Amino acid sequence: MIDIRENVISFLNAKFSTKQYKQIDLANYLNVTKTNVSHWLSNTNCPDVKLFPKIAEFFNVSVIELMGLNELVDISLKERQMLEKYRSSSPEVKEIIDKILEVK
Repeated sequence: MIDIRENVISFLNAKFSTKQYKQIDLANYLNVTKTNVSHWLSNTNCPDVKLFPKIAEFFNVSVIELMGLNELVDISLKERQMLEKYRSSSPEVKEIIDKILEVK
């Protein structure tokens, strides 16, 4: 059985272990306290599911990825890599890609 709570906490710990992100920045983004984020990372508590979309937005990932459910979504590794590259692209590059793929 998939433990979404555990997956979210693992995801957060992995992101913060890179030192690329700061707990206070996520806390401010979510309008919660740094103590809340700290409790999530120590597995004392888990963020409310209502915060998942904002957390995913902060890290520029999908809610599916945040919850560790990638394997349940039928998408290849190449497609996932393309999506990640697209998400990290500049608005100008995204516009070009959208035109090429005829996406509106």
